[in-house]
Amino acid sequence: MAVFQELNPTDFKAKYPMYSDIPDATLENLWIAVELNSPGFFWNYSQNTANHYWYIVLAHYSQLWQTQQAGRITAAAEGDVNVTYEGVSPSLAWWSSTNWGNEVAQLLRKRGGFTYFPAGY
Repeated sequence: MAVFQELNPTDFKAKYPMYSDIPDATLENLWIAVELNSPGFFWNYSQNTANHYWYIVLAHYSQLWQTQQAGRITAAAEGDVNVTYEGVSPSLAWWSSTNWGNEVAQLLRKRGGFTYFPAGY
């Protein structure tokens, strides 16, 4: 059974060098979101599989942070510029808004979606 690991920013930045400019404190905050949004079924996989999943989720959040993307654009206009965002949600469309999130979405499709476990499960 997998155990959620403490983030090692140096290790993450070595595996995902495109995010090396993100401050460690920001990565730590994003890591908290990874933990809070981890579907429970990954806890039952090997430690390596779970670690891979958690790092690609962190890469997804890191890319959104770098681009300051508030969510998936659901509507746009041109005159007087109007943009509507989906917002942060666990939908497969939101996950698919980055290459890393798309990998998460593929894993979730294979599994059949999220399994919710309350904190402390």
